[in-house]
Amino acid sequence: GGFLGISNSVLVTPFFDASNANVLALEFRHFYLNYGEDNTYVVGRIGFGDWQVIAEHHESTGKWEHVILDISSFAAGKSHCQIGFLYDDKNEWAWGWGVDDVHIYKPEAGNISGTVTLALTSTPLADVEIKISREEFSRTTMTNSNGEYKFSNIFEGKYTVTASLFNIEKVTSSVMVESDRMDTLNFALS
Repeated sequence: GGFLGISNSVLVTPFFDASNANVLALEFRHFYLNYGEDNTYVVGRIGFGDWQVIAEHHESTGKWEHVILDISSFAAGKSHCQIGFLYDDKNEWAWGWGVDDVHIYKPEAGNISGTVTLALTSTPLADVEIKISREEFSRTTMTNSNGEYKFSNIFEGKYTVTASLFNIEKVTSSVMVESDRMDTLNFALS
């Protein structure tokens, strides 16, 4: 028979229990060729609830790529979780998306904290946006009234951390997060 090339397909994992995890990773390899309007989504649901988008991929990879996603905010501490890989070709002829080597696990994790101050006076600064990022992962928080911030359960590895005050001044630094350790990274804004 012939191949129509029209599909809206979901590859799903079995249900899993993450109720004892405070941090959770989804790791997989994928190969995606974008032909136009088609898109790929990593989706998840709890029980038989609605699917929620966890991540999107719109650019062709052109080769097999390795991906690690932090799915803690979606699944950590919950039971009866399910992950899906949705390919939507928008009802037009398209290429496709290959997904392989899917793993869901509790990774080694560490913590980052620090204080943001005004450089001239060392006065703590509240409401400074702090963003931590690496590859396809990012998380954002704000400093409290004492100028303090904290990120918990961050996967091990090297991260870029940016402190931004009302998009007027941005200061960027890097930090190596290690398992079961609290790393301190302070910022002084001028």
